[in-house]
Amino acid sequence: MNKKEKYVVAAASIAIIAVVLWRAIPDSPKVRIGGNRIHHGLVGALLVGLGILSKRWEVAAAGAVLAVDDIDDLSQWLDFREQGSIHNGVV
Repeated sequence: MNKKEKYVVAAASIAIIAVVLWRAIPDSPKVRIGGNRIHHGLVGALLVGLGILSKRWEVAAAGAVLAVDDIDDLSQWLDFREQGSIHNGVV
């Protein structure tokens, strides 16, 4: 395995660990910007695109993990009407 492949595996592994740890938090907080919930799948999809465009495969791999993990909420990724209390997450 070459150096680039090791970076891809490491980035994907870190993303998997982060997702598992986040899901282990009971009633984990939701990240919000301007009151709008930001889904990690949307962030992941953006990372995949940026990783591909910049040929940073480790960024694309980490983004793919986030996007695939949140695929069940795909229809909500761009639904910015899902407003909520700022107390439920990060501003």
